[in-house]
Amino acid sequence: MGDEKEQVPLLGSLRGGGGASRPSAKLSVLTKFLFGIGGAASIMPSTVLGFYLQIFLLETAGLSPAYASVVIFVGKLWDAVTDPMVGFFAGRTDTRMGRMRPWLLLSALPMVALYIAIWIVPHGGQSIMAVYYTFVYCGYQTLLSCFHVPYTALTMYLSTDGRERDSATAYRMASEVIGTLVGAVAQGLCISFFVDKSSECVDFGDEPRSYVSQEKTAYFVGACVVGLLMLITAMSPFFGVKEVNDAAVRQEPLSFFKGLRYTFKQRPFVYLMMIYLCAWLMVALVQTNLALYVHYVLDMESQFQYGIILLLVAAVLSIPVWQLCIFRLGKRTTYVIGISFELPGLFSLLYLTEKQQDLLWLIAIVGGFGIGSAFLVPWSMLPDAIDEAAARDGVRRESLFYAFFVFWQKFATGIALALSTLALEVFGNYKTGKCSQPKSVSLTLRLLISTGPILLIILSFFFTWKYPITEAKRWDIRQTLERRRNVKGNTSNGIPNGRSDEDQSDDISETVMSETEAKTKEGGVVSGAVTG
Repeated sequence: MGDEKEQVPLLGSLRGGGGASRPSAKLSVLTKFLFGIGGAASIMPSTVLGFYLQIFLLETAGLSPAYASVVIFVGKLWDAVTDPMVGFFAGRTDTRMGRMRPWLLLSALPMVALYIAIWIVPHGGQSIMAVYYTFVYCGYQTLLSCFHVPYTALTMYLSTDGRERDSATAYRMASEVIGTLVGAVAQGLCISFFVDKSSECVDFGDEPRSYVSQEKTAYFVGACVVGLLMLITAMSPFFGVKEVNDAAVRQEPLSFFKGLRYTFKQRPFVYLMMIYLCAWLMVALVQTNLALYVHYVLDMESQFQYGIILLLVAAVLSIPVWQLCIFRLGKRTTYVIGISFELPGLFSLLYLTEKQQDLLWLIAIVGGFGIGSAFLVPWSMLPDAIDEAAARDGVRRESLFYAFFVFWQKFATGIALALSTLALEVFGNYKTGKCSQPKSVSLTLRLLISTGPILLIILSFFFTWKYPITEAKRWDIRQTLERRRNVKGNTSNGIPNGRSDEDQSDDISETVMSETEAKTKEGGVVSGAVTG
């Protein structure tokens, strides 16, 4: 991708000028495992909400699409706002337990309580229910931010070795995909167990349609099961991980607006944010509308959970494959190959009929491989963008980057999901609480689940092409930071040189970056060995 051919440094051991990685930079398998499990704490409820919240609000709670779109939009908008706020305060946290770990401990239990409250149907009219769900959803999103932003930023405190952080990120992504599977299956099994859909759905005029009371029980029990799993997995990184400070960079927190300006000046981060935004919008549009699509377009509501299981199992199995591709092909190339797996299936969903139901299983399997790359690759690229800024500025602001990385994704996703829900009423003429819907709903769902995601994938290809951190550039950044660590280590060991650490770090940065520019002009490729 891009003008410069993406080339991957050879594997081996780092020796000589760059300095060897310190033993403390290595992470044990147990540490990576315990850190990775924490990813399930946020992804399990997010998956259930993504697949079931819209259909729960419309079909079980009985909210109109207009009210449901307001709940989803306000909740997502508030969630987007709280992420940089939490990042701002997390960057200023400094306790005996570390910077990020206290946030995990304090947010876990109330986050679980409010998640369960989302799946309760209160008594009252449309406006009362809309207010209830808006406040509860916003409260849950606030606590989710208090957990998720510090947890993801904890990646930068695991090790000073970029490859170790990449490996830990792979553990986290695998855990998140498994958590996605567990969350979707747990909720789906509860619905299958408590809701008897063997009998035909019956409308009762202005009253709720048949088996709504069974659905209320199923969603609540499913929420309790997922909530318990959330609590267990949320505590895993708190008890299983110790934070490591990086001597190569300083910690200088910024205010919200200064942080916003700072992140927008980082060209690699901006392009990566757009890649992630496009990929996640694609996933969100499919995820939100898939249950309604399967129900009203394919008439396969009873088999919905089996399609989700196939898709997510394929995504889990794809993680090691994409991790290997990252090492062999580079991150940009891996993303383009992986996300391209989505295109045939998305195009097929535009024309799929009830007589072609078997094709849905094949689409789910192939699409799962694409979703695996959308989970893994952008998050593994984010530490590179943070390291690039740290190598240039000598300052580490990981909580700021992680917060704004998620901020724009959630902000745009909230708008897209709210508009897609509203489109069901405006263009599809959706009827709340009815057993059948007009054909216009079917057409609207086809467009939402197919055409929009395809355009987003194509747009993400452009931003991937513009993303400036190649594998050779990533290697140079790693060498810059490693040399700084060596200077810091020599100074701390009492080797005098009459100059401040900051001056030495600046000189090293200028020297290494000058070498990088010279190699780029000559067309040379940095090769060498990287510690595994």
